[in-house]
Amino acid sequence: MTLSDLASLGSFVSGVAVLVSLAFLYFQLRQIGAQMKQAEKNQRAMMTQGAVGRSVAQTNWIGEYAALFVKVSATPETLTDEETLQVIAYVRTLVLNFQDYHHQHEVGLIDAMGYNMAASAVRYWLSVPALRAVYLERAVFAPDVRQVIDRIIKDAPLLKHESESANLRIALAKLREAAPGLTPPPTEVQK
Repeated sequence: MTLSDLASLGSFVSGVAVLVSLAFLYFQLRQIGAQMKQAEKNQRAMMTQGAVGRSVAQTNWIGEYAALFVKVSATPETLTDEETLQVIAYVRTLVLNFQDYHHQHEVGLIDAMGYNMAASAVRYWLSVPALRAVYLERAVFAPDVRQVIDRIIKDAPLLKHESESANLRIALAKLREAAPGLTPPPTEVQK
Protein backbone atom coordinates (compact mmCIF):
# COMPACT_ATOMS: atom_id res chain seq x y z
CA MET A 1 0.00 0.00 0.00
CA THR A 2 1.46 3.29 -1.06
CA LEU A 3 1.49 6.53 0.81
CA SER A 4 -1.03 7.90 -1.64
CA ASP A 5 -3.38 4.97 -0.90
CA LEU A 6 -3.04 5.57 2.84
CA ALA A 7 -3.84 9.26 2.35
CA SER A 8 -6.95 8.35 0.32
CA LEU A 9 -8.04 5.85 2.98
CA GLY A 10 -7.51 8.46 5.71
CA SER A 11 -9.53 10.98 3.74
CA PHE A 12 -12.32 8.44 3.28
CA VAL A 13 -12.37 7.56 7.00
CA SER A 14 -12.38 11.27 7.84
CA GLY A 15 -15.36 11.84 5.50
CA VAL A 16 -17.27 8.96 7.10
CA ALA A 17 -16.53 10.39 10.56
CA VAL A 18 -17.85 13.79 9.49
CA LEU A 19 -20.97 12.15 8.06
CA VAL A 20 -21.55 10.20 11.29
CA SER A 21 -21.03 13.41 13.31
CA LEU A 22 -23.57 15.26 11.14
CA ALA A 23 -26.11 12.45 11.56
CA PHE A 24 -25.56 12.50 15.33
CA LEU A 25 -25.96 16.32 15.34
CA TYR A 26 -29.19 16.02 13.34
CA PHE A 27 -30.71 13.62 15.87
CA GLN A 28 -29.56 15.79 18.77
CA LEU A 29 -31.16 18.87 17.22
CA ARG A 30 -34.40 16.97 16.73
CA GLN A 31 -34.32 15.87 20.36
CA ILE A 32 -33.64 19.44 21.55
CA GLY A 33 -36.52 20.68 19.38
CA ALA A 34 -38.87 18.12 20.91
CA GLN A 35 -37.72 19.07 24.40
CA MET A 36 -38.34 22.75 23.65
CA LYS A 37 -41.84 22.01 22.39
CA GLN A 38 -42.57 20.01 25.54
CA ALA A 39 -41.19 22.81 27.74
CA GLU A 40 -43.45 25.28 25.92
CA LYS A 41 -46.47 23.02 26.49
CA ASN A 42 -45.57 22.73 30.16
CA GLN A 43 -45.24 26.50 30.47
CA ARG A 44 -48.62 27.03 28.79
CA ALA A 45 -50.18 24.49 31.13
CA MET A 46 -48.71 26.27 34.15
CA MET A 47 -49.94 29.66 32.91
CA THR A 48 -53.42 28.28 32.28
CA GLN A 49 -53.44 26.57 35.66
CA GLY A 50 -52.48 29.83 37.37
CA ALA A 51 -55.14 31.79 35.51
CA VAL A 52 -57.83 29.22 36.29
CA GLY A 53 -56.68 29.20 39.91
CA ARG A 54 -57.29 32.95 40.11
CA SER A 55 -60.73 32.53 38.57
CA VAL A 56 -61.59 29.81 41.07
CA ALA A 57 -60.44 32.07 43.90
CA GLN A 58 -62.70 34.81 42.54
CA THR A 59 -65.62 32.40 42.41
CA ASN A 60 -64.93 31.31 45.97
CA TRP A 61 -64.87 34.95 47.02
CA ILE A 62 -68.32 35.44 45.46
CA GLY A 63 -69.58 32.39 47.36
CA GLU A 64 -68.10 33.69 50.60
CA TYR A 65 -69.72 37.10 50.10
CA ALA A 66 -72.98 35.83 48.59
CA ALA A 67 -75.11 38.12 50.78
CA LEU A 68 -73.13 41.11 49.50
CA PHE A 69 -73.67 40.07 45.87
CA VAL A 70 -77.40 39.61 46.44
CA LYS A 71 -77.48 43.10 47.94
CA VAL A 72 -75.42 44.49 45.04
CA SER A 73 -77.96 43.06 42.62
CA ALA A 74 -81.16 43.77 44.55
CA THR A 75 -80.61 46.95 46.55
CA PRO A 76 -77.25 48.55 45.74
CA GLU A 77 -78.41 51.86 47.18
CA THR A 78 -78.27 50.32 50.66
CA LEU A 79 -74.59 49.31 50.53
CA THR A 80 -72.47 50.52 53.43
CA ASP A 81 -69.11 52.18 52.87
CA GLU A 82 -67.37 48.92 53.80
CA GLU A 83 -69.52 46.93 51.36
CA THR A 84 -68.92 49.52 48.65
CA LEU A 85 -65.16 49.15 49.10
CA GLN A 86 -65.55 45.37 48.85
CA VAL A 87 -67.48 45.81 45.59
CA ILE A 88 -64.82 48.18 44.23
CA ALA A 89 -62.14 45.63 45.18
CA TYR A 90 -64.09 42.86 43.44
CA VAL A 91 -64.45 44.87 40.22
CA ARG A 92 -60.75 45.71 40.31
CA THR A 93 -59.88 42.03 40.80
CA LEU A 94 -62.23 41.02 37.98
CA VAL A 95 -60.64 43.48 35.56
CA LEU A 96 -57.05 42.76 36.61
CA ASN A 97 -57.68 39.03 36.20
CA PHE A 98 -59.08 39.68 32.73
CA GLN A 99 -56.14 41.95 31.94
CA ASP A 100 -53.78 39.06 32.66
CA TYR A 101 -55.87 36.65 30.54
CA HIS A 102 -55.88 39.20 27.72
CA HIS A 103 -52.13 39.73 27.84
CA GLN A 104 -51.36 36.02 28.02
CA HIS A 105 -53.75 35.36 25.12
CA GLU A 106 -52.06 38.03 23.01
CA VAL A 107 -48.63 36.45 23.51
CA GLY A 108 -49.97 32.94 22.91
CA LEU A 109 -49.80 31.57 26.46
CA ILE A 110 -53.58 31.20 26.98
CA ASP A 111 -55.80 29.53 24.39
CA ALA A 112 -59.02 30.97 22.99
CA MET A 113 -61.20 28.88 25.31
CA GLY A 114 -59.55 30.33 28.43
CA TYR A 115 -59.70 33.84 27.04
CA ASN A 116 -63.36 33.51 26.07
CA MET A 117 -64.19 32.16 29.52
CA ALA A 118 -62.61 35.24 31.14
CA ALA A 119 -64.34 37.57 28.67
CA SER A 120 -67.70 35.93 29.40
CA ALA A 121 -67.20 36.41 33.14
CA VAL A 122 -66.41 40.11 32.59
CA ARG A 123 -69.46 40.48 30.35
CA TYR A 124 -71.73 38.79 32.90
CA TRP A 125 -70.50 40.53 36.06
CA LEU A 126 -70.30 43.96 34.44
CA SER A 127 -73.93 43.52 33.39
CA VAL A 128 -74.89 43.91 37.06
CA PRO A 129 -75.75 47.63 37.21
CA ALA A 130 -73.83 48.45 40.42
CA LEU A 131 -70.73 46.60 39.21
CA ARG A 132 -70.83 48.34 35.85
CA ALA A 133 -71.20 51.69 37.61
CA VAL A 134 -68.11 50.93 39.67
CA TYR A 135 -66.21 49.90 36.54
CA LEU A 136 -67.24 53.03 34.63
CA GLU A 137 -66.84 55.59 37.42
CA ARG A 138 -64.47 54.38 40.12
CA ALA A 139 -61.93 52.03 38.65
CA VAL A 140 -58.72 53.07 36.92
CA PHE A 141 -57.33 50.61 34.40
CA ALA A 142 -54.89 50.55 31.51
CA PRO A 143 -56.48 52.26 28.48
CA ASP A 144 -55.92 49.31 26.12
CA VAL A 145 -57.58 46.88 28.56
CA ARG A 146 -60.41 49.33 29.14
CA GLN A 147 -61.00 49.48 25.36
CA VAL A 148 -61.20 45.68 25.14
CA ILE A 149 -63.61 45.47 28.09
CA ASP A 150 -65.70 48.33 26.70
CA ARG A 151 -66.10 46.31 23.48
CA ILE A 152 -67.02 43.19 25.48
CA ILE A 153 -69.75 44.93 27.50
CA LYS A 154 -70.91 47.31 24.75
CA ASP A 155 -73.96 45.25 23.77
CA ALA A 156 -74.45 43.49 27.12
CA PRO A 157 -77.78 44.55 28.60
CA LEU A 158 -77.88 45.45 32.27
CA LEU A 159 -79.28 42.58 34.34
CA LYS A 160 -82.44 42.95 36.36
CA HIS A 161 -82.29 41.48 39.84
CA GLU A 162 -83.93 38.10 40.03
CA SER A 163 -83.97 35.62 42.84
CA GLU A 164 -81.25 33.04 42.25
CA SER A 165 -83.32 30.36 43.97
CA ALA A 166 -86.31 31.23 41.76
CA ASN A 167 -84.05 31.04 38.69
CA LEU A 168 -82.85 27.61 39.82
CA ARG A 169 -86.43 26.35 40.24
CA ILE A 170 -87.28 27.62 36.73
CA ALA A 171 -84.19 25.92 35.28
CA LEU A 172 -85.07 22.65 37.03
CA ALA A 173 -88.63 22.82 35.68
CA LYS A 174 -87.28 23.36 32.14
CA LEU A 175 -84.88 20.46 32.57
CA ARG A 176 -87.64 18.14 33.76
CA GLU A 177 -89.82 19.27 30.86
CA ALA A 178 -87.03 18.51 28.38
CA ALA A 179 -86.23 15.16 30.02
CA PRO A 180 -89.54 13.70 31.26
CA GLY A 181 -87.82 10.66 32.80
CA LEU A 182 -85.89 12.89 35.18
CA THR A 183 -87.32 12.60 38.64
CA PRO A 184 -86.29 14.21 41.90
CA PRO A 185 -83.79 12.17 43.90
CA PRO A 186 -85.29 9.72 46.40
CA THR A 187 -85.62 10.98 49.95
CA GLU A 188 -84.40 7.75 51.47
CA VAL A 189 -81.75 5.27 50.42
CA GLN A 190 -83.09 2.52 48.18
CA LYS A 191 -81.70 -1.00 48.45
